[in-house]
Amino acid sequence: MKMTHLGHAGWIFEHKKFKLVCDPWLDPAGAYFSGWFQFPSNEHLLDTDIFKNINYIYVSHRHNDHFDSWFLKQLNKEIQVLIPKFRDKRLRNDFRKLGFKNIRELKDGEVLKVDDINITIFPEDGYLDSDSSILFEVDGKKYFNLNDCHPPFDTIKDKVGDIDLLMLQASSAIWWPYAYEYDQEYMNEKGKIKRENTINRALKYIEILQPKHVVPNAGPPVFLSKRYRELDTTRREKTNSFPLLDEIHDIFFSKGLNSLLLAPGDIINDDFSISYKSNLITDAYDNYDDYLKNMITEKAKYNDSLLVKKYDVSVDECLRVIDKFIDRIKEIKKISRFFIHKIDFPILFEFQDVAKVYVDFRKDNCVSFYGKHYGYKFVFNPIKVALLFRNEYVDFDDYLLGMNFAATREPDEYNEFIFAILKNFDSKRLRVADFLYSKMLDVKEEYIEVSHNNQKYKCQRHCPHMKADLKKHGYVNEKGQLVCPIHHWYFDLETGTCEQSKNHVLKVEKINE
Repeated sequence: MKMTHLGHAGWIFEHKKFKLVCDPWLDPAGAYFSGWFQFPSNEHLLDTDIFKNINYIYVSHRHNDHFDSWFLKQLNKEIQVLIPKFRDKRLRNDFRKLGFKNIRELKDGEVLKVDDINITIFPEDGYLDSDSSILFEVDGKKYFNLNDCHPPFDTIKDKVGDIDLLMLQASSAIWWPYAYEYDQEYMNEKGKIKRENTINRALKYIEILQPKHVVPNAGPPVFLSKRYRELDTTRREKTNSFPLLDEIHDIFFSKGLNSLLLAPGDIINDDFSISYKSNLITDAYDNYDDYLKNMITEKAKYNDSLLVKKYDVSVDECLRVIDKFIDRIKEIKKISRFFIHKIDFPILFEFQDVAKVYVDFRKDNCVSFYGKHYGYKFVFNPIKVALLFRNEYVDFDDYLLGMNFAATREPDEYNEFIFAILKNFDSKRLRVADFLYSKMLDVKEEYIEVSHNNQKYKCQRHCPHMKADLKKHGYVNEKGQLVCPIHHWYFDLETGTCEQSKNHVLKVEKINE
C-alpha cells in the first residue's frame, strides 16, 4: 500500500489499480467561513497530477475539514463513494447534492472486498457527533486511520486486531476555552489541561492498539485571524491546546514509538519508509514564525467582506435570519423529548449589531427580546448565521468550529445539550439525535468497586456522559475523583458530581465494612 499525505486528515491510498482519496481538504479559503486553514499549506498539490485516476472516495464525517465540497465537486461524479452508515443522512445527502451517483454506506464492521483489499468502516454514531474510522487490510498488513474519531477504548482493539500503521489525532479541534470570555490566566490554565488530556488520549489509543508505526495527523489547523493571533504564535507553549505535529511527533518518539512525520505530498511506501517530496517540514516547522507570517499575508483576503461579496449577503437577509432562528427555537421546544429539559436557565443569543434573543425552554413562551440573567451567552456574526440558514440542514458546528463567535457561561459549567440542539438545528436531525440519546440511556447499568484512602466505593460501570467503560479504563486520581479518560471528565467519589457538567452524575455509594 502506498500512502500519499494530503495534509490535515487527507490521504490517498493506492494499491495496484485501487486509488482512494480520504478526507481531502484543499479549499484555499480554508473551512468554517475561513476560520481554519490547512497547516502546512497544501495548495501546491492542486498543481500536481496526484488526483488522477481516483476511483474511490471515503469521507469519515460531515465536518468541513473532511467534507470539502469545493474540492469534491471537481471530481468525477461516477467515482464510488464509501461512507459510514449514520442515522443522520446529511453526509449521504450532501454527496448526492454534489452529483455523486455511486454512494455506498457501510455498517459498523461490514467488510468490503476490493480486489485483494479488505476495507472496513467503523461508525461512531452519537447525539453530539457522528464520526468514523477506516481499516485497510492488504498483503498481510493493516492500516488503521482513526483520524479524529474517538471510539470506546474497550472495544476498538477487538474490532481491528494487530495494527501495522495507525493514523490519529493528538491536538485539539474544539473552540473551548478560546472562544470564551476568560481572563488570560484562567484560559492558560484550561488550555494546558486540554492539551495534556488530548495528548494523553492519543497515547491511550496507542497503548491499546500497539501499532508498529504511528502517524500524527488530523490537525491542528491555523486560524490566522487577529483575534487568535496569539493562539497561532504560541503553539510551542504548554498552555496551547493546538500543538504542532512536529511536537506531537517528538512526544511519540520520546515514548519509544516509531512515529512518522509527513508534510502534504510526502509518501509512506509499502515498507513504511518515507519519500519526502519537498522541504515543507523544514519550511513550516523549523521556520514556523516566518511561514506563519507568510500565510497570514496570503490569506488576509478571506474575510467577512469577501463573504458578503461572494455570497451576496444583504442586510435584509441578516435581519430576516433572526426570525428564522426564533421559528426554529419554537419548533425545537415542541419536538425535543430530552434536550430542552436539561437546560434549566435562560440562554442569550446576541447577533452582532442586529438583535438580542433570550431563550428559556422552561417557559411556554420560550423566546423574548428582553432579559437580565442567563446561564450561557453566545455572540454570533449574523452574516455567517445567515449563510448557515441557506442550507437544508442547519448545523451550527459549521460555524462554531471556526471559533468566530464569543461565549460566556455563568457559572462556568459545560452544558452539552445546548450544543446538541445547535448542532441539530432542524426538526429531522433533532429527532435523530433525540433517538440516539435515548438509545444511549438504555445501556443496562452495572457496578464496579473502586477505593481511595482505604475507603471502598460502589460506582456505576459506564460513564454517564458517553457510556465509556470505567472498569477497563477509568482510574481514581489523588483528589478522590473517578476519571473517564476519553473526554477526561472527573466524578467525585463522595457525591458522584461531575466537575465538567452538573447534568451528569455518577451513581456512587460508600461500602461500609
